[in-house]
Amino acid sequence: MLYIFYNSLSKIGTKKKKIFNILNKAVKTFNHNELHLNDIINIKDPYKIIKELDQEKDVVLLVGGDGTLTNIANKICGLKNLPPIYAYKAGTGNDFLRSLKTIKETKIVNKHFYLINPYIEKLPIIKFNNNKMHFLNGIGLGIDAVISRDINEKKLTKNKVSFFKISVQNLKTFQPIKNIEIIIDDKFYKFNNVWFCSIMNGEYYGGGMKIAPNANRLGDTLKIIVINEISKFKLLYLFPLVYTGKHINVSNVKILEGKKITLKTSEKTSLQIDGESFNDIDLVNVEK
Repeated sequence: MLYIFYNSLSKIGTKKKKIFNILNKAVKTFNHNELHLNDIINIKDPYKIIKELDQEKDVVLLVGGDGTLTNIANKICGLKNLPPIYAYKAGTGNDFLRSLKTIKETKIVNKHFYLINPYIEKLPIIKFNNNKMHFLNGIGLGIDAVISRDINEKKLTKNKVSFFKISVQNLKTFQPIKNIEIIIDDKFYKFNNVWFCSIMNGEYYGGGMKIAPNANRLGDTLKIIVINEISKFKLLYLFPLVYTGKHINVSNVKILEGKKITLKTSEKTSLQIDGESFNDIDLVNVEK
């Protein structure tokens, strides 16, 4: 049987015609006449459904963007003997599938269905404020998290969201973090006047920003990117370079790597995890 999970509150989830077209394409692609459509908004425990599936006879399809995929991945990460799980790009972010497209080992069926099992078996974990989550793409402290927070608030009010406009507005008002102490596999680092610090499992975040061009999802380490001691003017110049990955050649951009990471900020700041924002954070622990 083909099990399809989608989010009825997402942009595509509200459009019945698009959902029907995806269903039709999936049925033809996977040659399953029987299907079970699941709205994750109404499912309390996707873990319970997926763990009981037959890995030989059943196929799972996740329809949605990074938010939907992160939500379900958090529920099923660590499950053994999973059936084939595919993802269909249908959201505003899609940084997860964007990075899978660059990995030659990725299995893509009929140009649209990405087999994601190898990439959700071992996801990084972040711990903060008594919370524990897995993430697909990356986390960030600083201005990127503030931008994510403001974008999410705009979406809730159903106002038109302009990433560029919100970014420029925050560049005008954001005050860099005075200092961040970072411990990476027992090595200590300290950075002053930090605009943001990101820890990346994949190459992309923010809807196509190639913030960590050398990240390896299948590797054992994460990339840490710190931008500090830079003027607002130079940061504006740097901004377009992030989409190509060429920002890593700028002296104010520090690239580190490790498996076990602790971040401690001098003051409370915002945090984003795969685009979901959290406030009043001054300590996080991350491990892959």
